[in-house]
Amino acid sequence: MASKYYTINSSEAGLDVELIAPGVSIGTIKSIALVPRTTAPEVTLFLQNDTSGAATLTHHLLPRLGIALSTTLLIDDMSLINYDTNKFGLYLHFNSSSQIVDVIINT
Repeated sequence: MASKYYTINSSEAGLDVELIAPGVSIGTIKSIALVPRTTAPEVTLFLQNDTSGAATLTHHLLPRLGIALSTTLLIDDMSLINYDTNKFGLYLHFNSSSQIVDVIINT
């Protein structure tokens, strides 16, 4: 099992953060863990297609979800996270700045 690990600070990275770009083959995602490091963030996890020369298609997996501090949100439902990586990228949106979240993607 391979893992991708990110520590994302919304003050530095911006409110919309690309986790996996469209067209990047990483294999089947088995789980995604979101771990808040500061205040309890409110985030949106979404898929979006490559917008160069095409209409934007966005699919919200977890819209505006608050994650309590000192908890881990584990997403391992394959119906949510099994998507076509050739067409869509995986993104995280913060609803405010000054938030830090660890993201672990297991493949």
